[in-house]
Amino acid sequence: ICPKLQQKRIRYSQTYFRSGMSLSMALEDSQKEMFYWLSPLGRNVWAAVFLFGVICAASMSSYSKLSPFGYYGRYNHYRSASDGAGDTKEEKNRFSFKNCVWFIVSSFFQQGPDNGSPTCISGRIVAASWWVFCLLIIMMYTANLTANLTVSNMKKPIDSLESLLSQREYSYGSVAGTSYENIFKGSKLKLYEKIAANMIWLDSSSEAFNKTIEDKFVFIWDSPQIDYNQPRFDSHIYLYEIKLCSNQYALAFPK
Repeated sequence: ICPKLQQKRIRYSQTYFRSGMSLSMALEDSQKEMFYWLSPLGRNVWAAVFLFGVICAASMSSYSKLSPFGYYGRYNHYRSASDGAGDTKEEKNRFSFKNCVWFIVSSFFQQGPDNGSPTCISGRIVAASWWVFCLLIIMMYTANLTANLTVSNMKKPIDSLESLLSQREYSYGSVAGTSYENIFKGSKLKLYEKIAANMIWLDSSSEAFNKTIEDKFVFIWDSPQIDYNQPRFDSHIYLYEIKLCSNQYALAFPK
């Protein structure tokens, strides 16, 4: 029936089944390095975080000493006003450089510093800038870390029939006596003819899946069957699937 006549006389239900030819192969999960937790951000970003932290610590320490509203400035004011009485030496050195570094580190890990906060306006602006910077870095790190843990960065040596034919590392095949044998052996396409000449024909899909797990073997089979057999694989082995074509099935009703 021509397509125009189908539209006039036939209506279709929603798709209830999807199938298609796929390539499946087993890949082992790559080993995580010791400093894998640093991978969500690049080296330049970590270097920028370190450099900006040092700049903020030096700025807050300088403003605390130079500003009359800082700890050091208030110490000098009280000492000159009361002939040495007033704030102690600990108050004078409260925001020294090493204390500012501790303030920067504790703020980065979202912990409250034990040496208080800057009292001068300039120091508070620097501290607020560092807090905003930390929020942005933490959001970026969390998003990238989640993506790295969710999406496996496995090497995928095959992504099409052309790459399957050009490589020599993996053998490939399907189940004998099925439609796939008819497709590859009966096709007049040169690509299919070359693939059929090197294919391994197995007796059953179970044998093919076992060969996929144990050897470097690419199994050409139906997508639903591959998805169904996924739980059979070990926890450290992943089933990498490439869908070459897709067919949808629906029910046809007269209008």
